[in-house]
Amino acid sequence: MKKSLLFLSSLLLFFCLLIFPARTFFYACEGVNLWFHTILPSLLPFLILTSLLLETGAARRISARAEVFFQTVFGLSPAGFYALFLGLFCGFPMGARITAQLYEAEEIDRNEACYLLTFCSSPSPAFLSSYVILTAFSGQIHPGFVFGVLYGSNFLTGFLFRLVFRRFRLHRHTAHRTHSVEKKEMSKQTSKGNLLDTSIMNGFEIITQLGGYIILFSILSGLLMDLHPFGSASPLLCGVLEITTGIAQLTASSLPYAGKVSAVLTCAAFGGLSVAAQTNCMIHNSGLPLWPYLAGKLCCAAFAGTLGLFLFAFLF
Repeated sequence: MKKSLLFLSSLLLFFCLLIFPARTFFYACEGVNLWFHTILPSLLPFLILTSLLLETGAARRISARAEVFFQTVFGLSPAGFYALFLGLFCGFPMGARITAQLYEAEEIDRNEACYLLTFCSSPSPAFLSSYVILTAFSGQIHPGFVFGVLYGSNFLTGFLFRLVFRRFRLHRHTAHRTHSVEKKEMSKQTSKGNLLDTSIMNGFEIITQLGGYIILFSILSGLLMDLHPFGSASPLLCGVLEITTGIAQLTASSLPYAGKVSAVLTCAAFGGLSVAAQTNCMIHNSGLPLWPYLAGKLCCAAFAGTLGLFLFAFLF
């Protein structure tokens, strides 16, 4: 089923490239610009440094300081909190990437990894401030409203899936500690230069894969808006495909202002199928399933759209 869908999608995109060469070139350039000027400089340093922190064991020492609080509130281990914190701070798809790395390093078990995937990835504060608040809404909407709705929805999603994954009582796994000790011994035998080189190469490999997804989905969302196959629903479907293009199209649509706010918050919370594909790329080699991420994003989008609509009507 997946192979058939991928084949049909690839065939459709190939014919679009042949039929609309000028438009596909234009949207591909937009995707490259988005990747090169925004994603590359903002995400690559975090990819490199996160890999270094995990390899040297520094991530566990940093997150252990908040162990009691986050075990009580979110049902997370110190390592799990580290993935949640960087996922919220760095934006899509860093949370999923770090979760997969922690799972592969045996710092967290499979249950916690799947639980984290439901709410560890969200739009970064920088993206919300610069693109959603300033660009999409021209600074006319209060930042506290946007941050409160989106991050509040994210935490509500976490609490909901805490029940699903039964994250009530954490057990310390001695195997994880043993693995950490072994890892430190291995790290001593590995030169710092080799660690840095490996982290840099891994970072560039990941960021290049993300660039490919961004370019392809930029072409798809752009052609969707040009052809308007679904009429007035095209901006909404564009938001389902790709977050940045979708938000731009939703704010330019004929929806009432309250509807625009709710739709944009829903789109930002979901992240789009482009981010879902990027997330799948991040976790594929670890063996973790994609369904917890998709289920979490759908719940978060529902929370964000509903809260945004009601709070906007109440506050404004």
